Amino acid sequence: MLRSSYSRFLHHFSWSLIVFITLVSCQEDEVVKDDDNQISEETLLINNFIWENMDFAYLWNEYMPTNLNPNEEPDSKAYFEKLLYRPTDRWSLITDNAQELEESFQGISKTFGYKFQLYKFLENDNVYGIIQYVIPGLPAANAGLQRGDFFLEVDGTTLSTTNYIDLLFAQEQYTLTLGELNNGSLSPTDQDVGLTAIKEQENPILYHNIYDTEAGKVGYIVYNQFINSLEAELVDQFSEFENQGVEHLVLDLRYNPGGFSSTATVLSSMIAPKTNVDNEDVFYQQVFNDNLREFYLSQNNNNEEIFKTRFNPQSVNLTLDAVYILVTSSTASASELVINGLKPYMDVVLIGSENTSGKYTGSIMITDSEERHTWAIQPIIMKSANATGDSEYSNGFEPDFKLDFDDFSQPLGSPDEDFLETALSVINGAGPARISRTWGQLPLGAPVASGGARPIEADQRLIVTTPE
Repeated sequence: MLRSSYSRFLHHFSWSLIVFITLVSCQEDEVVKDDDNQISEETLLINNFIWENMDFAYLWNEYMPTNLNPNEEPDSKAYFEKLLYRPTDRWSLITDNAQELEESFQGISKTFGYKFQLYKFLENDNVYGIIQYVIPGLPAANAGLQRGDFFLEVDGTTLSTTNYIDLLFAQEQYTLTLGELNNGSLSPTDQDVGLTAIKEQENPILYHNIYDTEAGKVGYIVYNQFINSLEAELVDQFSEFENQGVEHLVLDLRYNPGGFSSTATVLSSMIAPKTNVDNEDVFYQQVFNDNLREFYLSQNNNNEEIFKTRFNPQSVNLTLDAVYILVTSSTASASELVINGLKPYMDVVLIGSENTSGKYTGSIMITDSEERHTWAIQPIIMKSANATGDSEYSNGFEPDFKLDFDDFSQPLGSPDEDFLETALSVINGAGPARISRTWGQLPLGAPVASGGARPIEADQRLIVTTPE
């Protein structure tokens, strides 16, 4: 039934233009209520929608359990979780609000306008937060918060490993109690900052600048999400770099969890050597399960070319032979696609405090085409490989120049900020400048979570542009 559903979908749409894919699930008359288990018809409808699409499109469908009956699963989210190939699959997700999920891909969400990292104290289970960045014009910035601020309490309650989710990720309004660092110890202050989330589209270009150095002009851009509806703004920024004579590029992806593969292709096509772009050489290749592979081949005269995404010449190309990319463990998915896709063609120099996330896969959003429910699944359906076939980077990419940790003591774009300072030093042939300074006094424990600027469930996604 799914094959015919895909065919009907293809009859009406061009796959090259569709990213959010709507698949037809089971028909109403296929849903049978199981009175013994008291499962509602709506739950059965959703469960069968989940099973049919996962069975056909999920990358690891061969590992899904065969002893689960969708007619006997009262919790659709729990049922979806049971089908996933854990721990390999860290990324597939389900939601009962498809519209909210789709908007998040465009950077639209209820947001406080800042991103933070949480750490656990070494001596107990309490947690503290460090603000990584704030977005100009949004609530956090308007309240005076800035990169490097600490917070220890939310609504008067000390953050801990057991309550941070409810306090920080389940509310649209709260008050932070800020902290201060004295002699390596963090303590709360009497400064409280109230925040209320608003619905807003985040500009993925957080910061940009050009630096005059001994090696020539260096362009710097902090890019935080691959959003296809804002590609024109990205091209405009690179046009400015080109017009200003930029000879080197520092691409700051340390807070970029991913986004659209099509936007990653646009960005990479402005960075890769012009000869390779003009030749439309392979940027990356898609590897699907047998069902999808056979389906796409059947629709394209068995032409294997459909699994290759090539560079897409833009109005601008910086004619670089190297790119310097700033990374952390939050650098994921489409960000890693850029790293892996550029490696066969140029020097990709990574500067960071830890390996990147290690997400080598892509997903699509699947909803019910008949709109009988508001649920959506976002399953992993493919893994990517670069032009030379390299695809297995599940442990992430290791920095070529490794720093102790992110330097929150300086604003993004400051030549004294450790990541950028190191990049500028390497570009000028001097090697790494120095490791982090004041932050060595911090009582850093294990990272707990990050979030704030966008829903936490939106992190680490590569949204696939499927073959035609």
